[in-house]
Amino acid sequence: MATTYMQMDLPVPGVTIDPLWASNLNDALTNKVDLHDHTSGLGVQVPTAGLNINADLSLQSNDLTEIRSLSLNNNVSTLPSGDVRALYASGGNLYYNNNSGTAIQITTGSSLNTGALALNVWEIHELAGNLTLTGAESYVFIDTDTGSTRTINLPPASSVTGGRYFVIKDKTGDAASNNITVSPNGSDTIDGAASSTTVNSAYGSLIIVSDGVSAWLTTNNTSGFVRLGGDLLGTGSTVTSPKVGSLTGISSLVTMANNTALNSRNAANSINVNLAKVSGSDVATFGDSQVAGTLSGTSLTLTAGTTSITGTANTSIGLTATTSMSLAATTTNSLTAGTSLTLSAGTTASLTASSGVLTLTGQGGITGTATTGNVSFTATAGAVTLAGSSGSATVSGTTTAALTAGSGNATVSSTSGDVLLTAGDEITMTGKIIFPSKSVTATPYTVDTTTKDYVVLIDTATIAGAVTINLPTGATGRVITFKDVGGSANTYNITLTRAGSESIEGVASNYVMDADYQAVTLACYGSDWFIVGTA
Repeated sequence: MATTYMQMDLPVPGVTIDPLWASNLNDALTNKVDLHDHTSGLGVQVPTAGLNINADLSLQSNDLTEIRSLSLNNNVSTLPSGDVRALYASGGNLYYNNNSGTAIQITTGSSLNTGALALNVWEIHELAGNLTLTGAESYVFIDTDTGSTRTINLPPASSVTGGRYFVIKDKTGDAASNNITVSPNGSDTIDGAASSTTVNSAYGSLIIVSDGVSAWLTTNNTSGFVRLGGDLLGTGSTVTSPKVGSLTGISSLVTMANNTALNSRNAANSINVNLAKVSGSDVATFGDSQVAGTLSGTSLTLTAGTTSITGTANTSIGLTATTSMSLAATTTNSLTAGTSLTLSAGTTASLTASSGVLTLTGQGGITGTATTGNVSFTATAGAVTLAGSSGSATVSGTTTAALTAGSGNATVSSTSGDVLLTAGDEITMTGKIIFPSKSVTATPYTVDTTTKDYVVLIDTATIAGAVTINLPTGATGRVITFKDVGGSANTYNITLTRAGSESIEGVASNYVMDADYQAVTLACYGSDWFIVGTA
């Protein structure tokens, strides 16, 4: 007969006979009763009411699983230091004794005891070599000595909980030359790329976070920026950063000593922003081409290699130097202002073209003014040109206004307006004066009011017939000289014909030149012509 719970085959009284009786009883006692452990088939499972645990219970390094909750005894005081790595309750709060037996309070009433948990404190690992992380590290902050290049190998992103992070810092300030390389594990990525990232600026830092699967994400990467502090901006020094940032609404970025410069470079190593301070004045230049700012004493020089230096403002551009200012480019220098362009210097402001043409152009007017000295435009071998498109080009000075060319031409011209040379006392011209002239070899000829002929040379020998010269409409101040260069006016008279009702020498009739090689100079007053010279 088999028992209900342990299935022991027991002898049946009055039925089972010896020796089968003895055999059944021996099997039940040896294989069932003696070996029973209350597992299935080896005895009834013991309920909690049947347990009396009166000493420490060891799980022999096994896990306590599938418990709905853990209800702790509320101790009157914290456990002694001998109870290490113990989680318990005391005074209604949760405590943990660490490996040294120190009691750490985890809760305070209904809140976490954040001060004791040190949630705002990072454990620091001092690094002076290379490092391979496993994910089991207790520290967060890796303080790195960059006396040499360093490599930090990340653990697999899947080996740590999503959100696990490390903070990597250059503590000695040498990462610009001795980079800290942070490498992913296997096929893991950093910011979407299966490649390393670096900390490559002095005192730079990097926070890198795992997604718990296969990726690491970075934030707060300060690589590529220069830390400014202390006496970094000293007299005559230059600070350069390899990256360009956007600064908006900043009234004061940094206090700069005299004769200092701050440059910002883009990826192509071209200076996009220059900030300089020379003798108390702040100077800023902006441009996409490579521009070099050189500071020397009281002189600021901006130089472009093969492109151009361009300064543009809607209202005014002011370039000022106490002693000397130089703008130089191999190809083009351009300074453009919508309203006003000013070049001023304590001693000399100079615009110079070595061998080509120096051109100053203004839609309204170009004015050169000196308070007490001279206004001078000079070209060594080429030409100096002052031109006004529709207004006037004016050169004036209280004492002297000079246009000088060494061996070429000094030209004052206006496309459609007037060129005025004005002096308080007198205008002196040294050297030969060449007036515009017209050679006439056919008749009739009308004096051109557009080109404003000054001398009309009439070849009567070539024409070999009576000549008619039509005078222009009179304008006060207009002077014209007519000359018979063919020497045949006695035979072939030259008739100067009026344009309308104006008179010549008070007579309302035409004027006839009838002497060989004769010359007559007419000057207009009002609308009438008068003879001011004959030959």
